[in-house]
Amino acid sequence: MKRRNHPSSATSCLSFFLVILLVNLPDGLVHADAPRVSPVRTTNFADVAKQLNTGGDFYLYIGTERWASGLTDGLERLRTTIKSMPKNDRDNAKALAFCALAEHFVQTSGLMNFGALGMSSVERKDGVFYNRGAVYHAPNQGTGIIWDAFGGSPVTRNALNLMPANTVMATYGRIDFYRLLTWWKGALEKSGDRELQSNFQSALDDLKKKGIDLEALLASSAGEIGVLFTLNPDQSYLLKQPGQPDMQIPEVGAAILLKVKDNTLFAYLDSLLQNNPNILRTDKDGKRARTMSLPLPIPLKLSPTILQSNDLFVFASNSDLANDILAVRNGEKPGLASRENLQELSTDVPADGVSMHYLSPQLMEQARRLAKTYLAKGTVPREVRAQLLNSGLLGDDKPAFSYGVVEDTETGFVFAGNASASAGKTMAIHSSVVPLAILAGLLLPAVSRARHKARSVACASNLKQLTLGLIMYADDTNGQFPDSLAQLVEKGYIQNDDIFKCPQAENPGAGAANPDYLYFGKGLTLRTLEKPSRTVILADKPTNHGDTVNVAFADGHVQRVQDMTLDEAAGRNNWVIPGNH
Repeated sequence: MKRRNHPSSATSCLSFFLVILLVNLPDGLVHADAPRVSPVRTTNFADVAKQLNTGGDFYLYIGTERWASGLTDGLERLRTTIKSMPKNDRDNAKALAFCALAEHFVQTSGLMNFGALGMSSVERKDGVFYNRGAVYHAPNQGTGIIWDAFGGSPVTRNALNLMPANTVMATYGRIDFYRLLTWWKGALEKSGDRELQSNFQSALDDLKKKGIDLEALLASSAGEIGVLFTLNPDQSYLLKQPGQPDMQIPEVGAAILLKVKDNTLFAYLDSLLQNNPNILRTDKDGKRARTMSLPLPIPLKLSPTILQSNDLFVFASNSDLANDILAVRNGEKPGLASRENLQELSTDVPADGVSMHYLSPQLMEQARRLAKTYLAKGTVPREVRAQLLNSGLLGDDKPAFSYGVVEDTETGFVFAGNASASAGKTMAIHSSVVPLAILAGLLLPAVSRARHKARSVACASNLKQLTLGLIMYADDTNGQFPDSLAQLVEKGYIQNDDIFKCPQAENPGAGAANPDYLYFGKGLTLRTLEKPSRTVILADKPTNHGDTVNVAFADGHVQRVQDMTLDEAAGRNNWVIPGNH
């Protein structure tokens, strides 16, 4: 078969030879300046250029007015084409409904107001780039859901007064969730597709039947949301992984921040936690908090917490972080705004805007340290090693940082920020996410194992309490064990029904009536057992924890075995399983 040259290859070769030709032409034949050509129609270049810097590493301008009008024309042509197709009422109606939906999006989203996009980057000093960007619309013409839902009054100054000083990555901004929901419902109605409208409303109704009033929850938001991560290298824990090097992991925290109008969200989440015995409740001095205690076999600070104080709602990975956020807002602790590196990065950046992002150099420093430790001591799969080496994470030790703010002006959104990377190459946040994601991928299996181990530890605790209840029952009944575990509840020896449930089980039982554990005590008498310390009285069901089995004995102690079944463990350790189950 005759081989056909790829057009792009031919074009590239032609371009290369043209460059060589031009470079070698006599100086007199090469124009020093480009010819001056007047545009046939006025553009927004001058207006966008006012927001940008020239003479730097990167400069970009794209006029978008004709793109927007092209979208409308394209949809109209598509509508005409559909109507001319062979008649199929259902399919044609669906296609036309899609056109109506798309047309409504174009007309009401704000895309029609886009006039131009611009971006520039200047290296203001060695390794520090001042980046600017603009999404332009004509003065006071920013109407549509994009401008309405994400624009408005400034919020970022208040955001900095919420973030703890050890924040290493954060973003905060305006998002009007309820306005987005209302706009989407209007778009569905405009489409004329009754089936789409019905399905969406049914989904909302189904959620409401389950106790989730999505419209009320979104309406309770005040239109501000943020996410932050903290890092405390002074507090760390040792992560042990089978076959891998021990790694010293700094204490990490994460939180979601919301500005709310009322307590609708907190009340809903609180209702879900009402029957959880592991919840610590705090209602004091205008602060409401709910903290879940999670037993872990590693000293990882994890105690999921929801907190609300006035219009601030926080969902944090631990209670200390939630309380730190509140303390920063109340002026009781210094926050991110007090950090010296943030003050340096704030040069020529607006003091307030509708959104902000922040990346601390400390985050990449710690990520590089962990990656180097992993590669130096661990048995690293070839593909993972290649990903790390190609990610740039292990290249030079130049810091990675970024801070920027977006303003909503009368001519559109304007961004300004300082970063370790030029806007023309990659923004700092983007260049950091890839290697951090790789590193997270390396650590997640260990965290997953820790979670499974934690649940196994919780199961062992359940078995310990059940065994003590069985022994107390036997003491009161001349040594006779009950016929079923349910009798422990009936007689008052166990009062918490959750003790009968395995936290790892895919389909947890119904408590004492249908426990997640095997019981071997029916018909046994404690005082007649020859070897209580070797007599199995309770055990995990085989499906509870995979290769791990918790076993409780008649003397009250609990033992955990791995990589074997209950029968295999009994045979190897000379245990007695009554009735040979």
